[in-house]
Amino acid sequence: MNTMTTHAVIGEDVVLSGAKRPGAVTRLFGLVWHRFVRIQEMRARQKTLAALRGLDDRMLKDIGLSRSELMSASYARSSNQPGS
Repeated sequence: MNTMTTHAVIGEDVVLSGAKRPGAVTRLFGLVWHRFVRIQEMRARQKTLAALRGLDDRMLKDIGLSRSELMSASYARSSNQPGS
């Protein structure tokens, strides 16, 4: 018997309808994937922060930042990326 499963993606979650609960392997893959995505986001923040720290105060002022705002700016940048 061939059964079809439909699903909808809501945020980062996949909602299954008419299907069994995901197996242990699927859940494990989901956890690993989630961790992988978080590591990539952390690396993007670190790269942005390093680039901003490399700018002199005049350049930072031109883009509307001060040295005390660099950490916040690196987090804002990563959360505004497509796919985030």
